[in-house]
Amino acid sequence: MAKKTIYLLLIFIFSTCNFSKDTSGLKSNKNHPVFRETDDFGIRVKPILNREYLIFLSWYISVYGESYPEKVISILPKNSFNSNFGSGFEIGERLKTSTSILKNYILNPKYIDYPLIGLSIPQIMEMQRWLSDRYNENVLIDKGFLNFNPNQKDEDCFSMETFLIDQYIGAIRKTPSKRSWKKEYLPTFRLPFQEEINTIKSYSPFDTRLKKYPFGRKDFLWKWNKHFIKVIPKEKKIILKSPYNSIELICENNFTLNKTFTDATLSDKYLDLGNTKYLDLGNPEESAGQYGDKYPYLEKNRFGQMEFVVVGINDESRPIIADVLKLKNKDLPDNKIFRICFNKTLESKYLPK
Repeated sequence: MAKKTIYLLLIFIFSTCNFSKDTSGLKSNKNHPVFRETDDFGIRVKPILNREYLIFLSWYISVYGESYPEKVISILPKNSFNSNFGSGFEIGERLKTSTSILKNYILNPKYIDYPLIGLSIPQIMEMQRWLSDRYNENVLIDKGFLNFNPNQKDEDCFSMETFLIDQYIGAIRKTPSKRSWKKEYLPTFRLPFQEEINTIKSYSPFDTRLKKYPFGRKDFLWKWNKHFIKVIPKEKKIILKSPYNSIELICENNFTLNKTFTDATLSDKYLDLGNTKYLDLGNPEESAGQYGDKYPYLEKNRFGQMEFVVVGINDESRPIIADVLKLKNKDLPDNKIFRICFNKTLESKYLPK
């Protein structure tokens, strides 16, 4: 049930905006330097890379692998391992004996910094929620509020929503004097709409080829990259590192590159409209929050996540959250690469009443 709920929550952000083309050009934002932004949304031009997926996978193995192995298995590309495996935690053997895109491309050190392909819509959206948490966690580390903590476990792991409402009790260095949405933070990541892709392309073309892209210190996953994966090209080896069970993977196969890939985008067939609310950032120990409402939030779930996500902000930088949506389509997108996009403002009709 929790897994289904997470998928529903992730897809909710699809429906919070109906974007129109921005005519004022792209904007530079020093707070989010890796994104190109309009007044309505931001998009990272570089696609999501295999390396970033492997960091995601290694983090899941480390955080959830012992208690919830099924959660780790759920993020593996479908049809990439033998169906005869039991229900036990056999992730190492699954990866070593995997086939298809997972074995020959994603786990191939030759293609470590090539675009990620082969995930379903629910899988990529779960990854993008994770990416947004790591982005904001990195901001908080750089601002001195958190210590870098690679040894998070089960429900005691960072998410932006739990931090904002005082339900994250992990590696906190200092607590902000007042809970508020800072300009450096970003709402939950999602896939772009085609209209957004077209807007950015009108100013600067996107490259959709399967080729090597740069990854370095300016990437927000740099800290996690150093801790969770090790690439040894000469030995054709990738090591997924975790505190209790590092996995060494050797790949000698080459992948036949298809040059006809396009961007995975959202459309109405994937979503169903739900509710939006303003996030109450008051003190949870008080009977009333900052905005006069009762503190309405249940405890985080067993995966350390709230049953809502931040999907945007209003003109006063007040965060807007969303909860349940129905996922209409779970198809695997063929020949697609994936990009990170986020909402900035929401249309007035989607603002909470």
